[in-house]
Amino acid sequence: MWNWFARILGLSRAPARPVHPLEDAGPTRITTPARIQAILEDLSRHQMLLSIVVPDSHYPFVSSLLRIDDGMLIFDEFKPACGQRLVQEQGRFKVEAVLRGIGLSFTISDFHAEERGGVVTYIARPPGEISHLQRRRSHRIPIGPTRHIGFHGDPFVDDRGIHGTVANLSREGLAFLAKLSAPLSPGSDLINCTITLPEGETVRFNLTICFVETLPWARRSVVGGRFSSISAKDQNRLESFLMGLERQILQEDE
Repeated sequence: MWNWFARILGLSRAPARPVHPLEDAGPTRITTPARIQAILEDLSRHQMLLSIVVPDSHYPFVSSLLRIDDGMLIFDEFKPACGQRLVQEQGRFKVEAVLRGIGLSFTISDFHAEERGGVVTYIARPPGEISHLQRRRSHRIPIGPTRHIGFHGDPFVDDRGIHGTVANLSREGLAFLAKLSAPLSPGSDLINCTITLPEGETVRFNLTICFVETLPWARRSVVGGRFSSISAKDQNRLESFLMGLERQILQEDE
């Protein structure tokens, strides 16, 4: 493990084994077709959980790379199902993943959908480049109605607490849906926040607002933010829940 990180950080000049494309990728982008192919094959082989980000939407969806056929990528249907409509309207989507502890992202713009037996798959041409960060990234996992998680937080400017429902959750933050009695601004804080996990455990934290998006049709707003002032105990409790949730989602896809 140390040797792997040493090569990533440039602490070792002579690798002792063949170098994986991610270990010799350069600063931020991978553009060599052979390296891109090797990374995509890894994602497919290990059936990695993928976050799908559709333009103009703060809602993440999940999928997986089922296989690679004749050079074409075959993605599983997106969950929740509303992602199918949104991606068709936008005509492109961004894929985020974590492979070997490194965050990856790439954009798919040349694709079409196929439906067989009520199951939708997406056939896409491989991306021309893959961006990467040499640190772990947090996946935003959608929280469906069957896994209801309530949210509560107190704004500094209003004595009335905000009550909502978690829309997506990650190790670093969350987004929730709520009716706001007063406007919130990016950079402001919600204090004394709590979410109650399905098992009944409570996670406490403060939340720094990153975005606020109004949904007129729902008469609610979606608010996203990053955790602050979260204890190690609550962080561990949250990560245990997310690990179990990722396994459940992958099993549901089988």
